[in-house]
Amino acid sequence: MFIFSTRQFGHTLLAAVLTGCLTAGAQGGDEATTGLQQLRFGNPSMTVDLAVGLWAWPMPMDYDGDGDLDLLMSCPDLPSNGTYLFENPGGGGTMPVFMPGVRLGKGHRNISVSHVGGRDRILIPGREFVDFRKKGFAKSVPMFAKENIHSNEVRNNQWSLLDYDGDDRIDLVVGVGDWTEYGWDNA
Repeated sequence: MFIFSTRQFGHTLLAAVLTGCLTAGAQGGDEATTGLQQLRFGNPSMTVDLAVGLWAWPMPMDYDGDGDLDLLMSCPDLPSNGTYLFENPGGGGTMPVFMPGVRLGKGHRNISVSHVGGRDRILIPGREFVDFRKKGFAKSVPMFAKENIHSNEVRNNQWSLLDYDGDDRIDLVVGVGDWTEYGWDNA
């Protein structure tokens, strides 16, 4: 286990990102070596544009229960505010083509899906959308006394459920982004 202060972690992360960029550049970093294909904006051969705003939060899951991964996207910003379902109609292939988005409800920041015990559980800080497939995203239930467990205001506050320590019990893991040290939000 590694423990870093915010400053150490920031420098380590920057070094890792720069190293990764340099390594990718040295190796070519193209589709043939990485196995990844870049999706370009405005690609004329693209069938569906997943246009859901600048700060959308992706949640891959089998939303419709047909055995393939669909994509839920939640965008808290304007003008695209909403949680959208992009259904994967199937048909195999390595690059699924999703159906056009259907707005299911309001958009949320810091929303995430946890796959626990064969179920999808959608969380926002301190709360869970129970039975979201039937009830939507308008009402959530509290799952913890506080929505921000950090001592400062945070930019990101993402909650997940998983068996972190392998004891067959579900743990709550919270990831926060504290940018106080940078003064970014003081402008």
